[in-house]
Amino acid sequence: MQPRLAHLHCLYCGAERRGDDSACRKCLAEAPSVPCRRCGAQVFAPRDACICGEVCTAWALASPDHVPCARCGGTLRWADVEGAGAHVEQCARCLGCFVRTQDFSELVERESAHQDIRLDAFMPPSGARELPRQALLAEARCPHCDAVMERVRFAQKASLVIDVCPTHGVWLDAGELAGILEHVKHAAAGDLVPDATDQADEHYWNQVVAARMVEEQRVEAHIARAEAYEARASQTRNVIAGTMLGGPWLGLFMALRKGPRRP
Repeated sequence: MQPRLAHLHCLYCGAERRGDDSACRKCLAEAPSVPCRRCGAQVFAPRDACICGEVCTAWALASPDHVPCARCGGTLRWADVEGAGAHVEQCARCLGCFVRTQDFSELVERESAHQDIRLDAFMPPSGARELPRQALLAEARCPHCDAVMERVRFAQKASLVIDVCPTHGVWLDAGELAGILEHVKHAAAGDLVPDATDQADEHYWNQVVAARMVEEQRVEAHIARAEAYEARASQTRNVIAGTMLGGPWLGLFMALRKGPRRP
């Protein structure tokens, strides 16, 4: 097995976390933290020890022998990723897998370096029956802390929707691990090409932004008309009041005055 790397990578976009492991350098996603019992320094997930050496048990994982599948209720089993020095916890029933933060970082870093990672064992067989769409869209709970995982777009890509537990790792349905690492490889090489899903998603949001701009222009025009009407009404009231209090000459004077200026 290859030696493990020290860097941690963001579960939301794959970028490297800062040196203190507090947040992602790219998307700035914050990692959960607890104060050290000995020195009070913050210990960020998933570190199991403070910089002073005190053991941190806040991010303890469930027993590897009894970890439930986050998608179908099966049982997760450890599976080594060939060529990566890392492993995932895979369900034999739905072929989804949970990847702990350290192992996810290992996979991302080695894929970015274009090392040969074999994912054949994690690809659904040809003709394999997928889970119903309703099951894939249902909320997933972290196998290690039972918290509801966050449904996010990895690196803001509409075609890479995953479930994240900020404390322990990511849940990837069958075939998604390969999609994530393929994106990481192309991002590292600087040759990302938007796929059809991302192009359609971008087109949709461009339409939303355009519609919002049109609506804002309509609101601004309405406000301008309302202010102009109020200015005219205010001037009319001043003329009437001047005429009633000081006679026609004061009314004429008030009529010749300029109305209130708009800021």
